[in-house]
Amino acid sequence: MAFTAYRTWVAGEVVTAALMNAQVRDNGRYLKGQDGPATFEDDLTVDNLVTAGLVDGIDVSAHDVAATAVHGAGGNTIIYSDHSNNTTTAHGAVSAATASKFVVRDADARAKFAAPGAAGDALIKGTRIALTDMAALTTDKYWKGVGGIPAEADLPGGTKEFLAIAAPNGALTRTTKGILIDAVADEAVVTFLVPQDFTTLTSVEAIFLPGETGADMHYSITTYWSAYNGGEAWNVHSETAANQDMGATVADQNLALDISGFLDVVAMAAGDVVIVKIIGSTTAIDSNFYFVGVRFKYS
Repeated sequence: MAFTAYRTWVAGEVVTAALMNAQVRDNGRYLKGQDGPATFEDDLTVDNLVTAGLVDGIDVSAHDVAATAVHGAGGNTIIYSDHSNNTTTAHGAVSAATASKFVVRDADARAKFAAPGAAGDALIKGTRIALTDMAALTTDKYWKGVGGIPAEADLPGGTKEFLAIAAPNGALTRTTKGILIDAVADEAVVTFLVPQDFTTLTSVEAIFLPGETGADMHYSITTYWSAYNGGEAWNVHSETAANQDMGATVADQNLALDISGFLDVVAMAAGDVVIVKIIGSTTAIDSNFYFVGVRFKYS
């Protein structure tokens, strides 16, 4: 109900119930706030304002009437200046993680909060989050630290490789240079697992260390491969080449031979077990040599 402007009464005017109700009853209710907030057209001065003790359960002790705006209030509103001056405990505010309390920063401009316990809770320093709580990761990407913050990055690409070291097969022994092959039927083997990220074979090289210069090196090679724990016989795939001639050699200089042709790269797959066996040639051992190992390059 709105406030009704006061009448200017004239002599001899008849006072009716309607006039009295509008001028006295209704305007009184308005000023008391019984019909909604009252609007004042000028400043309001309140005498005997309570400045100590409890008002509606709130301690108003030491609050002073302010003449300037606080909390965005205009100059025509009565407010307490202590809200401006109290920077530590206004409304019972605390800097510790305390339930049902307003928050105020401490002397170091910090405030503490409880650790999150449910979806939508704010994170705080030192809180661990599950991977499921992180943003969705794009396919074929991984998390990489950038400036101390996780960011998406592309997976490493390009050609990868590893070296599988030769082992003696039979009575031969390993030396610093590798496995010495200096007689017909001497054998050395390399066994390795095709990596799980294997897609395409780049090359497979057998690395030798000739023992003489200018001689022709002869050897035989057999390869086997099969699925790892896949129900296949260990030699289900096999290739053999006898009496291979590498040509002229230089003593004590590593020599690499591409043996990719002795592996069926179409049938090979990630997780296959591969065995490469090098044998002294049945034709001739023109140059004794050491079998060092196998270099496997792939993408």
